Amino acid sequence: MIFLSLPLWGGQVGLVSAEETDAKRPVYGGMIVKLLFILSDEENIEARPYSLSDAVEKFDLCLQDALRKSDMILRYKANQFYVILQNLSEEDFPIVFRRIMDTWEAGETHSGIHIEYLMEYVIYEKECYDK
Repeated sequence: MIFLSLPLWGGQVGLVSAEETDAKRPVYGGMIVKLLFILSDEENIEARPYSLSDAVEKFDLCLQDALRKSDMILRYKANQFYVILQNLSEEDFPIVFRRIMDTWEAGETHSGIHIEYLMEYVIYEKECYDK
């Protein structure tokens, strides 16, 4: 039998068998969706009352309103957002994406702003991790 030395509350160290820790190890796995949004000025646009940076700030708020608290929104560059949607199936992605775009379009007029996106599904296996 193998014993592991695990720290206990109060700085003490206790001995626990490897079999006991195997039963308590968390199992991870599932799917995430990685999204990269890129906002830019459309070509041949007339003057508008707001700048690209104003539109980027509003898009940031749009993402916060449309996504769950468990999803991650990272400002990658001045006009780019990297979004990680956790535990989302391929069937649910179009619904979430439409919700983001509906929230954006429901706001003020954003003529002259072009939004493009790149998307990738990432599947990670359900395994026990010892780390």
